[in-house]
This record gives sequence, C-alpha cells and structure tokens, in this order.
Amino acid sequence: MGEQDAILVIDHDPDAALLLSDFLEREGYAVAVARTGVDGLRLIHQGSFALVLLDLDLPDVEGTSLMREAARTEAPPEVIVVTGRATLDSAIQAVESRSAGYILKPVDFSRLGSIVARVFDRRRLAQDNTRLHAELAERLAESEALAAISATVSSTLDVREALRRICRELVRLLGADTAAVYLQDLASVSLVPTAAYHVPREYLQTLSSTPLPLKAQGVLLPLWQERRPVYSDDVARDARFRHGMFRSFPHQSALLLPLIVEDEVIGGFYVVWWTAHRRFSDRELRGLDHVCEQVGFFLRNARLYEQAERNQHRLEVLNDVSRRLAAVHDPEEVLTVIVNEAAQLVGAEAAGLRLLQGDDLVVGARTEGAAGVMARSRLKVGESLRSRCSRRWPARRRWPSRRRGCSGKRRRGARCWSGSRTRPSSCRARGSGTIASRRSSAPRATSSGSIASTCCS
Repeated sequence: MGEQDAILVIDHDPDAALLLSDFLEREGYAVAVARTGVDGLRLIHQGSFALVLLDLDLPDVEGTSLMREAARTEAPPEVIVVTGRATLDSAIQAVESRSAGYILKPVDFSRLGSIVARVFDRRRLAQDNTRLHAELAERLAESEALAAISATVSSTLDVREALRRICRELVRLLGADTAAVYLQDLASVSLVPTAAYHVPREYLQTLSSTPLPLKAQGVLLPLWQERRPVYSDDVARDARFRHGMFRSFPHQSALLLPLIVEDEVIGGFYVVWWTAHRRFSDRELRGLDHVCEQVGFFLRNARLYEQAERNQHRLEVLNDVSRRLAAVHDPEEVLTVIVNEAAQLVGAEAAGLRLLQGDDLVVGARTEGAAGVMARSRLKVGESLRSRCSRRWPARRRWPSRRRGCSGKRRRGARCWSGSRTRPSSCRARGSGTIASRRSSAPRATSSGSIASTCCS
C-alpha cells in the first residue's frame, strides 16, 4: 500500500495502541502510532493518512478538537472513534464530526476489520470517481478543441489565419502560454514561422524571423524520422533544444508536434510554457495526434486548392493567348504576345525569346524589362545557358531545372538575377529557339504542392 493508505493510531494507552497496530498490520495496512494528541496532529500534517483511529480520552488535546483540526487538512483522513468510556455526548460528537465508526474498548477486532475495510473501499471509490471526472473533463476539453479546429478548417482556406486559430485552440487545450507553427520552405532546407498565437511583444521579432534548419540534430530528428511529438520540461538544460532559436528566449517547457501531409512531415507546432513544468501522458499525446491529423487534412486540401487555382489561371492565360494569337497575323506581333503572356504566366519581371538561325540565336521578341540582359541581338549556340538549352534540349524533352542566381552580385557587367528559367521552343519536332524568363526578387517556390508561408504576428 502507498503512503496515502496508511492508518494512524492515536491512543495514550501503549497496550491498546500495540493491540490495534498489530491487528491492522496483520490485515496488510501500514500503521503509525502517536501517544499524544499533539504528536498525532503533527503526523497528520506531515503525512497523508487514509484513516485515523482516535481515542477521545487524550491527556493533552480534546478528541473532538483533534477531529475538527484533521478535517481542515488538504487531504482529510476519515476517523474511527475508539473509546473506553461510552457516553451519549461522545457518541453525538462522533456523529456530528462525521466519523466513520464508533467502537468501544475492549475492541471487537472483527467489527473493527469490517469498518476499516469499508472505509478503504469507499475511499478507493471516491478516488476512482475523482480520476474518472478528471479524465472526462480532459476528454471534453479535447472534444471541444477538435470541434473548434474542425470548424476552423472547414470555414476557411486561408492557411495563415486557420493556423493562427489552431494555435489558439492548442494553447487553450494544453494550458500553454504561446504556440507557433512552422512549415517547410520549398525554396530552402528550413522550417519558417507561419503563424502564432499570444507571442510576447519582446519575442515577436525573434520568433517571426528565425527559421529552423531541417538538417539540425537534436529535437528535429525524432520529429522527422520517427514522426512523434517531442517535449521537455527543462528546455534550458535539454541538449535536444540546443538550436539558437530555442535558447534566444527563456522558457521552461516546450512541445513540438509534427504535421504530416501525404505521409510526409511538412512542419510542426511549437507550444511553449514560460515558467510551468509540463509533462505529457501517452493518452494526451494520442489526443494531440488526432489534432495534428485534422490539421494535416486541412493543409492537404489547401495544397489541392492552390494547385487548382494555379491550373485555372494557366488555362485562362493559355486561352487568352490562343484567342489573341488567332486575331494576329504579323509574326513579330505574335512573338511579342507570346513573350508578354509567358512572363505573366510565371510571374517574371522580364522575358525574352530567341529564334535559331543557323548556328545563332537571334532576339525575336522581349519585354521592356529584358532589354538589359538581352542587349546582344545575336548569340552563338553554346555561348550561354539559353544557347545550350537550344542545342542540348530538343523538342519533347523535359525542361532543365531553374537556375539559382548570385544573391545580388554583378557578373560580367550585367544585372544579376536570383532566379531564371530557360525553356526550348520547337517547330516540327526540331529545336527552333528558346524562351527565357527571369526574376530579380527571391526565387518563387513553384512546386505544385507549395503552401505560402508568412511570418507570425
């Protein structure tokens, strides 16, 4: 039995105390003995007893006063009155103090054993009811959080706003202080902050601007490899949380939850407790798995929605190009329409088209923004990326990958672009030229499954 199953015998008669303690120990109970009322109260305040056997005739403390004092403790024990002088007053006092029993000396041990067993059965039942009530309250909170998250993901496809609301529900569900969500950036090998809830103003800049490298050791490995939550109730001393972002703001406890879309981890929630020590049971973690599963469904739907919007936009542009080309008969105007629409389709600031003439690529059309980078009207095949594209990538071959640029530095006197595409054009199954598009800003993630990521606020 645990400490809370112990019994305290308070009796000034050493022989009576010995008889009671020996009997209870043979019955399997842990027993402590006090010879005075003062010692008994001290033990009650120091320990946690389920039951007190109290002799009302104590030399230093009135028995009824001791019962009232014991009832005011944080976890009050039940009391069985044991007395050698039965009076009506003492019986009434025992009843008014809600004692569990009233036994006369010499003690009937059979009756005492029955009362003690009944007390412990009732106490275990009360403990079970308390535990079940707490579990029911937790499950109700989980159900309410899941309902709120379900309402959120079904009412909007705004990724940032939906994730902010989900962070709020996680804070309420877990009794946390702050929550943030990080999503994988397709243009880099890092997790970027996307949304957050209840971030202190002094930490807002740090949390909103600090990415997490995917290849970092420690806390991210079990998140990515094992796809399980990671938590700590002492972040400052936990080696798994050694990344600078975790150490840049002091917090006691943290929980990292994986977000999985189509069997791939694409990000995670980071939940913070500034001062509280927080640990999690397996049941709590299973409940959080259901939350992350719902969020994963939402992100998958957001991906599909974005992909459908991009496809619709492309179809609209291609339809418009076809309509405009059908009304144009001048070859130069046809090429101009193609270049302008190509730039619009991929979101480029500049685009140009070169046609293959013998061993040369000659400018056929270009946007105004491409004048600087396509100043030479004629290039030899093999002299540039566009020329190699025309020479090595004939029609019906897969396009070469986008080339990343030089981060704002100038190269060979020309303006440097942070992203470029070069695609072959063909006529009758032969390479006839190239279409090039460039962007001077950061490269745009073009994966069909990309989700726009923004900093938290």
